[in-house]
Amino acid sequence: MVADLAHSRHWTQVSDLPGRLRVRCHGLNPAGEPVSNRLDSTLLHHCRLTLSSCHWLRGFRINPLAGSICLHYPPQHRRDLKTLLERALTPPLPGSGLDLADPEQSLFAPGRPLIRHGLSCASILLIDAITPLPLTLLLGLSSLLLWPRIHAALRQLRQGRLDVETLELGFSTAMLLEGLPRETLTDLGIHDATGAVQGVMQPEEDVVDGDRLLARLGRVVQLQPPDSAADPIPLAQAKPGQRYLIHGQQLCPLRSTLVSGRLLVSNRHINGHWHPRWLKRGEVIPTGSLVIRGQGTLELSEALISDPTYALLHEQHDRSRIETGVLDRRLQRLSDWMSPLLLAGGGVMLARGSKEIALAALRFSPLHNWSDSVTASRLTAVADLALHKVRIRNPNVLSSLGRIRHLVVTQSCLNQAGGMRLKEETAPGADPNNGELLRLLAGIQSWLSGIDGMAIWTRQLQEIETPTAITSVAIEADGRRYSVRTRAGDNVVIEAERPDDLLTPLRLSRNGACIGRIVLQFLPDEHWLEAADMLHQLGIRLHVVSSLPDDQLETCTEALQLPDDQRHGACDAEARLALIRRLQGNGSNGVAYMGYLLQDLAALEQADVSMGMTTPDDSLMVARLCDLMIPTNASWLPRLVTMSRRLQQAETGNFSLITGTQIATALVTASGWIAPMQAILFYDLPMLLAELNNILSVQTAGYAASGQPVPSRNKRQDAR
Repeated sequence: MVADLAHSRHWTQVSDLPGRLRVRCHGLNPAGEPVSNRLDSTLLHHCRLTLSSCHWLRGFRINPLAGSICLHYPPQHRRDLKTLLERALTPPLPGSGLDLADPEQSLFAPGRPLIRHGLSCASILLIDAITPLPLTLLLGLSSLLLWPRIHAALRQLRQGRLDVETLELGFSTAMLLEGLPRETLTDLGIHDATGAVQGVMQPEEDVVDGDRLLARLGRVVQLQPPDSAADPIPLAQAKPGQRYLIHGQQLCPLRSTLVSGRLLVSNRHINGHWHPRWLKRGEVIPTGSLVIRGQGTLELSEALISDPTYALLHEQHDRSRIETGVLDRRLQRLSDWMSPLLLAGGGVMLARGSKEIALAALRFSPLHNWSDSVTASRLTAVADLALHKVRIRNPNVLSSLGRIRHLVVTQSCLNQAGGMRLKEETAPGADPNNGELLRLLAGIQSWLSGIDGMAIWTRQLQEIETPTAITSVAIEADGRRYSVRTRAGDNVVIEAERPDDLLTPLRLSRNGACIGRIVLQFLPDEHWLEAADMLHQLGIRLHVVSSLPDDQLETCTEALQLPDDQRHGACDAEARLALIRRLQGNGSNGVAYMGYLLQDLAALEQADVSMGMTTPDDSLMVARLCDLMIPTNASWLPRLVTMSRRLQQAETGNFSLITGTQIATALVTASGWIAPMQAILFYDLPMLLAELNNILSVQTAGYAASGQPVPSRNKRQDAR
């Protein structure tokens, strides 16, 4: 948490989770104003316009009644939030604009030197086209701009290897020796453009597999010291005994002790069960607990490296043998020995005066060009998916996703996508108004978590327009009994009929008399039902895993038309990890895992593709550690698999196109039938055709692989 965001004359911070910030804005909700007058329409319009104009902001939500704003942002723009909020909540001045990009943190920051270098080459060529420059000057400028390739080649020589960069240096040197500076500048500009694209496609970090998620967690999550002027503490550097602040809608990342304050917490993020309870000074708050209400100071009891919750992440995880890189091992070995051979052959031909053959040999790099084409195809897919709020941390999952044979989804993910349904049943002899029981439960949830707070039972309650007004709620029996006082003066008691059962009905009594009960039903929504059919058609087995007993998952798996062997109940963290390893078998089966609980961390690390779902704010800590994040619409799952398989087909076709074209270009170049400038363009022409093929493959990716209608559920059931 950044200290400057916590206090401002324009807003008050409500919650601060990785990638998500919620603030309450004084100007949008003046104290004491009636609801009809709460909004300053001018400021609200300016705020929406400013936030909508911010190109890097992933999303935002304005709650007019609560006067709050929730921002969803990429981590590299964390430092820009204060400027964004100040401009959004301050009336615009003449000539003001929105320029929040940090030059060191933008998307193209890794490729900025290549972009500058490419622009330099293009500028010289443009000036030469307008006013021809002397050949000597062009040769000198080309030699200076050749330094990045020289530096890359020297670095490779120190590492004892020769790669395509060395081959490209030989090609540029040969053209300069032949007095072809314009061709050299053109080749350098094209190389810089493809290099910048490669830099964008690199994963956010390169972490050893065994500690990948743990290292991400240590960097993403930060603790705010009690001193507001102090810098936030990365979780990986936090030590036992250090104190930090926590407030509502924040997660406790490590086992801690409450030093001051009073907190209402739940263990939903630990095992998916909601049992809120009040913590007092001196009590221990477990790792992963979600603070629903209150604020306080915590003292760390464990460090990240020693917390038993993350113990399974310290193990070495061996994934399947499905290839996720651009080049598989055989093509990579071929590329490794091809570059030195072509470099030696080109040098010999150049020394013998056969410049055409030398240029053809030094420019022949079909594997490298195909690798660039694959990178471009994945960039196209990433950009297209980002428009639909599908976030990809590692672009290589677009390759491995099409090869998975199993998809394991936690019951908690199904639940958070709208799977929990509430149904009220009136007690015999009681005569409450229709919907009164749900309005009462909605009032309790609103009183505990706030107007724009987390859903304790289900988001269905947040959609009720007139919840019962509550004056006090006493939580008893470790979060399984609620004694409530309504504004009308009624005393209501809500308690679970079977305390150890998550889906047990809630019995309601008013002034000592039973008025009915609320039944909790867990049914996947229509998107999950559709996704299950489509995944079956694609040949992928859908598994549901949960800490609940098997019998409590039957309703869910029956709705999804899943056989019994794809239902896995009573699974803790070790059991979930063992399930992934068993499904991977001997390493030939790809497995994807979707989860957001702390119990899912080890399984997410073991899986070939780790997936998260953008559900409530409390899912962000784990979901942002995954390779892939999708919206709550589960139909994205089969669509992504289909897109991955179409991309693989396009990549295979592009390999034949690029290789065949380069062989033909090399032959005509060696024969002297075309000029060097034409050869450069012909070498790069297949890249354009390949990119067009990539765009078509992304645009035509549908929800079903074969285009045939999805089989009906009755047919699927009969087949089984």
